[in-house]
Amino acid sequence: MLAPADVEFVLVEYLKARLSVPVATKLGASKNQVVLFTTGGSKATLVSGRPRVVFDCYGEREALAVNLANQVWALVEDLDCRLVGDAQFYDVESTLPINLPHPDKPDLFRRQFNSLIHTRHVRVS
Repeated sequence: MLAPADVEFVLVEYLKARLSVPVATKLGASKNQVVLFTTGGSKATLVSGRPRVVFDCYGEREALAVNLANQVWALVEDLDCRLVGDAQFYDVESTLPINLPHPDKPDLFRRQFNSLIHTRHVRVS
């Protein structure tokens, strides 16, 4: 049987290996960090999906948040046609990072973008 790949887990591990800041699916205590989560998506074909992933890039200074968002954006765009873990990525369509302050974290700067990522389903038992 085929099922959607765990895109959140794969992306967290992929970005952790390439960045010097924490990467997770929920906000942690670090001032500089990346938080990513899926917000749904759709079935692309019988064997693939197109999850939408939101990337929040936090920095204690605005320049740090901007630089981090630019790095993450470039790494995500580079996923096109890559096999990462058990997930095969295809067309990656990302919005540009925007300034989006977090209402509960006024001392941090946040840049956010989202991506539609075409991902092949994986085999499950």
